[in-house]
Amino acid sequence: MSKRIKVSKQLDKRFKEIESGAKEINETSSVDFKDLFTQNFMTRYTNFTNITDFFEESPFEFETQKEFESIDEKRLDEYIRQQSKFESWKDMFSTAGKEYVVKKLGF
Repeated sequence: MSKRIKVSKQLDKRFKEIESGAKEINETSSVDFKDLFTQNFMTRYTNFTNITDFFEESPFEFETQKEFESIDEKRLDEYIRQQSKFESWKDMFSTAGKEYVVKKLGF
């Protein structure tokens, strides 16, 4: 009987952690690139240790989100293929987003 209670308490605690992470994600309207593209992510998938260096070494110049969004997608994808394990910016961004959510949910 005590094992059931212990497991039940552990599950309850885990569910509360997941719920807390989900609430935090739900309340977030934007995520900073440095939080999305962590050092671990960048080291694992790219030739750089951080997102700042990744873009500073790129042929693209931008200061704002609007300027970033105006970058030619084909040129950006080409740079992504050369400097990472991804085929496109969309793939890189999507993977980073998934990993961010998984981490926030505590998995």
